[in-house]
Amino acid sequence: MVKEVYRILRQCGYPYRLNAKKTKVCSRLGKNWNLGLMLNQYDEITIGHENIRKLKADLWNLVQSVSKSKPIAKEWLQKFEGRYHYYRLIQPTRVDQLASAAVSKGYRYYWMDINAIFRLARLRAQ
Repeated sequence: MVKEVYRILRQCGYPYRLNAKKTKVCSRLGKNWNLGLMLNQYDEITIGHENIRKLKADLWNLVQSVSKSKPIAKEWLQKFEGRYHYYRLIQPTRVDQLASAAVSKGYRYYWMDINAIFRLARLRAQ
């Protein structure tokens, strides 16, 4: 595998070299977490079930805080919104399902979506 990468780099004329200290080749049975993302058995990049569980809980807490006009910490909101959008880039369908479920169950106005919740939260953030 590493030899193939070297061959492709030379063939394309790239002056790059692989750092042997940082190069790691794992089997499919090995650890499948890289950069906080998981590669599942279908070779799909996912955020993993633990991150899904945390995202679901944070979405619910955000929707509840906005619907009950509770104060929201600005730093927490910024970090959460960044994490939400990062996860949405990786698994858009699953994250959209979680967000719409949290909003439909936790907010009294059926026409609200997660973007409106984020806008309201930014206005109320302290």
